[in-house]
Amino acid sequence: MMYEREGDEIITGAVDALWDNIAFVVIDNEMLSDDGYTYVNAGLNGIEERWNDEAISEIVLKYGCKLQGREIVHKIFGDNIEGAIMSMIQAVTAVETYLYFMNATEGDK
Repeated sequence: MMYEREGDEIITGAVDALWDNIAFVVIDNEMLSDDGYTYVNAGLNGIEERWNDEAISEIVLKYGCKLQGREIVHKIFGDNIEGAIMSMIQAVTAVETYLYFMNATEGDK
């Protein structure tokens, strides 16, 4: 997997919906977090109203992640940081697909 680690930051070769590299923060060498980046970007791009904690929680859970406040997080099991990174990339991409590319439904309002 392509990624660079600079201290507590991991910068992946994957890109988000805005064509930025997807990056994560390592917390105590036990957890990865998007540090709220996905939520903040939704607000900066005028789609914050599409953010629904319940729906986002369901989406990220499918990838072994969870929503903690407004951050997407994943526990690092053992030395398997690559697995955690892959799960986080998939979760962020799925959330962005939901936020940016799915048609709004009445349930989103």
